[in-house]
Amino acid sequence: MGSVVEYRCTRCTFTSGQLSVGWGNDGRRGFWGALARCKVCQRLGVVDLNAREPDRGGRRCADCNGLLVLFEGTSAEIQCPRCDAALRHAPLGSWM
Repeated sequence: MGSVVEYRCTRCTFTSGQLSVGWGNDGRRGFWGALARCKVCQRLGVVDLNAREPDRGGRRCADCNGLLVLFEGTSAEIQCPRCDAALRHAPLGSWM
């Protein structure tokens, strides 16, 4: 079962919106969502770890083609892309 989470800034109004991480009833064979952040544009989102990536030197941001950094778990310490304050992890539910 996967988790639906949202990250909210402790200082400004930034919110990540709903993010689906983990895997559903199909297990890791289906969608396997991992939290990721772009090194260039700082976009926070989810990537499917099962998706085949072309040999481009790692996973890339869909917006700016910057290299993505993966976070382990949902409670990793993540800085706000707007003001650099800490983001708080808010569990919103689960998905199958």
